[in-house]
Amino acid sequence: MKNTVPKNDKKRRKQLLEDVAKLEAELEEKHRGELKHLKETLPEQNKEHSAAINIARLELEDTAQIQPPRISKAQKRRLRALSHVLQTPIEVVQMDSPPIIVGEEYSGEPLTLVYMRHAYGLGEHYNSVKPLLDKTTENES
Repeated sequence: MKNTVPKNDKKRRKQLLEDVAKLEAELEEKHRGELKHLKETLPEQNKEHSAAINIARLELEDTAQIQPPRISKAQKRRLRALSHVLQTPIEVVQMDSPPIIVGEEYSGEPLTLVYMRHAYGLGEHYNSVKPLLDKTTENES
């Protein structure tokens, strides 16, 4: 925008600088509002997520036998390296055993992976997943 106004046209250049300053102020105000809204909504979502995790863990504890995790030491090393690179905790969920959390020293929402042993004939692999949103919430956004 600055290059479109000739340098010797001081009046137009001054008007342009005022317009840019006004746009920057509006954008900064918009960002503050969005950040405030985000901070207000996140605690509510975290409460729901924590409650769901605790219920799932209680259900696992109630089962007759909880098998030890089936992830090898090499896989744990790879997950720890990934957690370190991403600077985030990783939660690995698998069938018939409790979830494994790697990188607990990092704060924030964990990256959730599902460990599949032989699903769909694909052999052992991981799938990344995200929490299922409520259909009413999903439709509103």
